[in-house]
Amino acid sequence: MYWAANALQSITYSPKPGSAGYDVVWDIIPVLTKYIEYQKKETPKSLEASLWALSYILSVESTIEAVSHTHIVPRLVQLCTATHAPTRRPSLRRVGSIIASSKGGTDQLVDAGVIEAIKPCITSEDRQQRKDACWAAANIAVGTLEPAKALLADGLIPPLVKVASDPEEGAQG
Repeated sequence: MYWAANALQSITYSPKPGSAGYDVVWDIIPVLTKYIEYQKKETPKSLEASLWALSYILSVESTIEAVSHTHIVPRLVQLCTATHAPTRRPSLRRVGSIIASSKGGTDQLVDAGVIEAIKPCITSEDRQQRKDACWAAANIAVGTLEPAKALLADGLIPPLVKVASDPEEGAQG
């Protein structure tokens, strides 16, 4: 399964809208999202490769909308709290991509519990995880009023203030 997922990751890495091979991305979206949705173990390299393939697909705004119309959003939120870091990191980044690019996707993620899922990531020892979680929170905050209120209600402001006030965080950009 790993090599199949790795092949999908490679196929989705370079196609951009209008380029040769881009049409295949639309055929891959439902297959990839179903695999991620139904893969219950969080440690297989095939899941990690599939999440990175999804990452490459989500680099284009039109594909973000297509992915948000699948049933993958609750699974991505769940994987943001995975104990296996190589699975958690691409999940956080996918969530951040959707929030940064899609109001509908943001609403879906908030409804699926993304704020609670990223809260422990904001105080994580892993700098990249903190950065990705703070990026997601920042994009929720600048979106519409209801998701921004949810940040307040779910208690994300104190951990965000703690990270923002840490001189070591600011020095590393």
